[in-house]
Amino acid sequence: MTFLNALLALGAMAFSIPLIIHLLNRSRYLTVDWGAMQFLESSVRVNARRIQWKQLLLLLIRCLIPVVLALAMARPIILSWRDSGAANAMALAVVLDDSMSMQTIDEPDGNSRRNRWRIACDQLTEIADQLPTGSTVCLVLAGSPPEMYGDLDTDACKDQLERLSQQTTFAGKFDLVTSLERGLDWLQQASHSKRHLVVVSDFASSDWSSGPESPIEGAQQRIAGQSVPVPWSFLNVAKRMTEDESRSDTAIKTMEIAPRVATVGAPLTVTASLQNFSSTPQQVPVRLSADGDEIEMQSLTVPARSTLTTRFRWIPKSQGDAELKVELGKEDRAPADNSITRVMRVMDPVRVLLVDGGSRDEAMRSESDFLRYALTPFALLQGLPGDVFSTRVVDPNGWDQATLREQDLVVCCNVPDLPVPQRQWLRAFVERGGGLMFALGDRVQVERYNTWELISENGVRPGTFSKRSEWSGAVRVSDSPFFDLAPQVIESMASLQFHHRITIEEVDREAWSGFLFEDGAPWILNCPIGRGRCLWMLSSCDDGDGNFPARPSYVPMMQKLMLFAAATPSGWRLSDPGSRWLEHWERTGSETPPAIEWMARHSGRPDSLMSTAELKPILDQASETSRLSSEIALPRWSGIVQATLGSDIRKMMVDVPPGDRSRELTRDLLTEERFEAVAVQAGASPTNSVDGWLSLVRSRWSGREMWFWCWLLLLALVVAELALQQSFLPKRSLLLPASTSESAPADASRGAA
Repeated sequence: MTFLNALLALGAMAFSIPLIIHLLNRSRYLTVDWGAMQFLESSVRVNARRIQWKQLLLLLIRCLIPVVLALAMARPIILSWRDSGAANAMALAVVLDDSMSMQTIDEPDGNSRRNRWRIACDQLTEIADQLPTGSTVCLVLAGSPPEMYGDLDTDACKDQLERLSQQTTFAGKFDLVTSLERGLDWLQQASHSKRHLVVVSDFASSDWSSGPESPIEGAQQRIAGQSVPVPWSFLNVAKRMTEDESRSDTAIKTMEIAPRVATVGAPLTVTASLQNFSSTPQQVPVRLSADGDEIEMQSLTVPARSTLTTRFRWIPKSQGDAELKVELGKEDRAPADNSITRVMRVMDPVRVLLVDGGSRDEAMRSESDFLRYALTPFALLQGLPGDVFSTRVVDPNGWDQATLREQDLVVCCNVPDLPVPQRQWLRAFVERGGGLMFALGDRVQVERYNTWELISENGVRPGTFSKRSEWSGAVRVSDSPFFDLAPQVIESMASLQFHHRITIEEVDREAWSGFLFEDGAPWILNCPIGRGRCLWMLSSCDDGDGNFPARPSYVPMMQKLMLFAAATPSGWRLSDPGSRWLEHWERTGSETPPAIEWMARHSGRPDSLMSTAELKPILDQASETSRLSSEIALPRWSGIVQATLGSDIRKMMVDVPPGDRSRELTRDLLTEERFEAVAVQAGASPTNSVDGWLSLVRSRWSGREMWFWCWLLLLALVVAELALQQSFLPKRSLLLPASTSESAPADASRGAA
């Protein structure tokens, strides 16, 4: 026997309360012998035995009442008592695979051309029709990241399945363990005693690997840890391809664009990797298009069961967002992998003025040397166009107000001091919308910097600086970063080590830190001024202050930092489904919060599936022109997300990571023998059809719940307790009115006498 609410069974300990009261009450009575007692001993001895048995029975009933009440609330189930379940409602959790492999068409004949996803939804609809009345269903979409639709009755479940079956987009890789946890958590809260969990998938071999860290092991441990045993099963919806059906099956595996940022007139290389899954060579046309216009068409022969890489060349001719698509010119059973779309933002190079205050005789020793390498790698290393920045290096006295009119961004690299006119020019430059950054190094004269005008006093200084000191430690991303960083860049930042730094106190209230030293002190500060931004890097970007320039994160980090300082729109970026998207806006007046629109694209065509929602804005109302940060969890399906604030537009590309896409492209399915072996290993029951699953589930309920009988027993105990309690009350004499009437004449005669 087990319990649905095991913790409530502890309430049975309350049986001790009546027992304790009984024991305490026994000490209140004192036996006093008196002379006439000897005449009553015989009758009292007989009645005492009867009363004592009644009292013990009453005590037993009172002890049983809290025990039975606790059992009724804990809802016991007798596992050995099974039934067919034909008329008993159940709670069903469905872990439904909606990864990329489920888009494969398993019914190529006829007009339907149903893919595995549609077959799975149709089969689940049939199952929902057969569930007992009153059953509830939870749908867990198991593509990464999982999504749950819980507490659905059978009609709501069928409606939801019909909506889901119409989608032509897909999520990330199949995530069995996380999806299983969400389904089991829902079952723990279900009101029905009969519970079941079913995994509906195509059972691609790449998703069901063996080993100590396989999803099977994790799922088995999660199932075994349930307080109430939950039977579970596998429903395989895939049809294994024959040799004829597997012919002409080709996919685009990856698509890479170099460089990652585009400028007008600079050539880009688009590399596509094609994979042939069939046993014969395939002649396939491959097409590159930009915004729907064909750039190049190639006819390639991909060898049998192998991969072929091809390259295209594209030269953007104008600014703006360009949608690049590589697609195959033929259809097969898996149309979802016949195209890949990427979007590039084409822009004019950002003009950067590097004011070098720490020039050195040796090459690659000063801040400006490292920054030039990070911002213009193509021009310096290869002599080719393609850099998103153009740089100009001057000494502290080699620029004036006219120079700033030709720049988008100014970086003061280890500049000892600036005279008053230059400081005023920089302040006006930032107010007009320019970007400014100070990289503080060993030549900075802190005592002079502290005499500069504060931001609140029409200057650029954000606070009071301390002297440069030795300090050893790493840096980290703050809770409000300036921009998104790739996971590998964040991992690389964890290995940064600095040896010197300058700290700051009394920071301006408009400033915020995007990056911190590991002890919480600011490393990079952002100070919004007018329409522009002023950044302060409190430990320099040369190799004298740390190992930052030698780390892989240096180039992408500095490029993003410069784009942020120059207030350049972030443009199209590639992000994983379900990840967080953070944007910073400049909010003026009473503009409404930004709105977000999701435009799903699949197989190279826009879908009608679109949704609009509001971002989560965080407003800073300190001034009329304030900073607005907004974030949203990106859709779990592939597509394009667009956020707008007035005329300002930001966009994000959501797509399955290349590693997950390669994993999902595996055409191998578990064989019938392997499928059954995996089910046995996981402790689940394998099925291949709806009828087989229904027959299995109806014959394997977990047991009969004793809830009704517990409450019925509790009611009987309460009635018995009331009856016994009533038997101990003194009975009222029926002769009392007669004796009262007879005594009245006697009292009257005594009065007359």
